[in-house]
Amino acid sequence: MQRLVRDQAEHGAAHYEAWFATYEACRVAAARLIGASPDEIALVPNTSAGLSTVAAGLRAGPGDNVVVPEREFPANVYPWMALQGVEVRCARKCGGRLLAEEVAKVVDRRTRAVSVSFVDWLTGHRADLRAIGDVARAHGALFVVDAIQGLGALPLDVEACGIDALAADGHKWLCGPEGAGVLYVRREARERIAATRPSWLSVRHPTRFLQYDMAPAPTARRYQDGTPNTCGVYGLRAALDLILEIGVEAIASRVLALSALVRAGARERGIALACDAEGDEASGITSLVLEDAAVYAAALEKRKVIVAAREGRLRVATHHFNDEADVARLLEAFQ
Repeated sequence: MQRLVRDQAEHGAAHYEAWFATYEACRVAAARLIGASPDEIALVPNTSAGLSTVAAGLRAGPGDNVVVPEREFPANVYPWMALQGVEVRCARKCGGRLLAEEVAKVVDRRTRAVSVSFVDWLTGHRADLRAIGDVARAHGALFVVDAIQGLGALPLDVEACGIDALAADGHKWLCGPEGAGVLYVRREARERIAATRPSWLSVRHPTRFLQYDMAPAPTARRYQDGTPNTCGVYGLRAALDLILEIGVEAIASRVLALSALVRAGARERGIALACDAEGDEASGITSLVLEDAAVYAAALEKRKVIVAAREGRLRVATHHFNDEADVARLLEAFQ
C-alpha cells in the first residue's frame, strides 16, 4: 500500500496497468482461499455492499421470504428488510447456536434465500454451513453467507458447503484494510442474482468506451460498482497472500488452541460463556457474559488488552499472531 501511494504521488496514473493486474491477483488469491474460481469473485467495498448486491439482485417479491438467524448483525438483516413485500424470518438459536434443524422450521417453498453468518458475531458459534446449505438447497433457496467473522481464521470451502454467495470485508480476520472486500457468487447462481448497479467495469467490454453496450460481464465482475479502492485492494491482496503462505489450516489450529485457553480460563473463574462451543463449533471468538461489559472493556484497554463490549457480552478475539502470554494478561484482569 505504501509503495502504491508513493508511486501515485510521484507518477500519477502512469502505471495504472499494474493496478488492474493487482485487482486480478486479488481475485485469484480470494478464490484460492475459499475453493472458488477467480471468475466467481467480485471486488466490493465491504460486507454490507456485497450482501446488499445479492439482496437487490434477488428475484423476490410479495409473498416470498428470506431466512436469517435471530439476533443477527444488521449487515445481514437490513439488505433483506429493504426488499419490498418480502418477509424476513428469523431462525431461533439454541444456547447461542444456529442449528440446521431450526433453520428448517422456518423455510418453505416461498423462501428465496437463507442468509447466515459463518461465525456468530455475538456468541462465536461456528455454523455448520454444509447442513444449513442442504436445507436451503432442498427448498430451492439461495444459500448466502456473511463470512467476515471467520474468513482468514478458519477453513471455508464454498463448493463443499453449497454456498451460492458469500461476502466479507478484509479488515477483520483477513487482517487487511477497511473498505476492500470480496463477493463470491457461484457461477450457476448468476442468473438468479441480477446485476442491478451497472458501471463501466461491470459490462462485458469495459474499454469499448463509446459502444454503450450494457451487456453484463460473463463473470462476477458484473457485480462491481466501478473503480475499486485501489490502495485497499493492494492491502487485501497482500493479506490474502500472507494467509495462503502460512496456510489457513495452520492458522486455524493456532486460533482454536488460543480460544480454548480463553474458554478454560473463563470457566475456572466462574465466568459464563455465551456459547460453550467446542470442536467444529468453535471459532476465534469467545463471548463472556458479564454485567457492565463496557466497563470491563475500558479497563482492559488501559492494560493494552483490546476486546469489544457487545450487547452485554465481552467479545474476545484471539488470532494466530496472539500467544499464551496475551491470554494470560486477559485472564489476570479477572482475578
